[in-house]
Amino acid sequence: MYSHKTAALVGICLVGLTAPVGAQEHHEQGSLANVGAIAVVVQAIPADAERDGLTRELLQTLVEQQLQQNGIPLRSFVSSSSSSVPTPGYLSVKVTMFKAQALSRTIGFIYAYNLHVGFKQQVQLATSKAYITAETWTQNTLGIHPAPKLQELNKTVLDLVNQFSDDYLAVNPAS
Repeated sequence: MYSHKTAALVGICLVGLTAPVGAQEHHEQGSLANVGAIAVVVQAIPADAERDGLTRELLQTLVEQQLQQNGIPLRSFVSSSSSSVPTPGYLSVKVTMFKAQALSRTIGFIYAYNLHVGFKQQVQLATSKAYITAETWTQNTLGIHPAPKLQELNKTVLDLVNQFSDDYLAVNPAS
């Protein structure tokens, strides 16, 4: 008898296998015009994934290096609690994962994952003139990956970062 976790993992995997890699939720190149230097925020990685080699610190470093190599200007992250002062935009990287025993014991553990890269920036509401943070560009990819090779997901994240870079540079040509 399969556990509820195994059934959930199979469901996630089936969804992941039917969705195209790099499936778009919202991909708005024009929203990246004139944003200037950006910050990078990599969200916390699940503890199991950290133990299996996918660390937040390494991912943060790799994403920043890739953006710099692509010619994207970077800055430090600044947060503002004020709704009257806009803050500069930032690229958010979020890895959502679920670890489970593979159906074949010879494979060991696998991860079902969703990789999400989104650009968040302050936008002004037309009605109240207040600023809110909104995600104006996103890319996602779903999949499954064996736990022993989890660090290989870094390349998949960098592929999404390269898509962001291409869109950023298309509307912010080099001076």
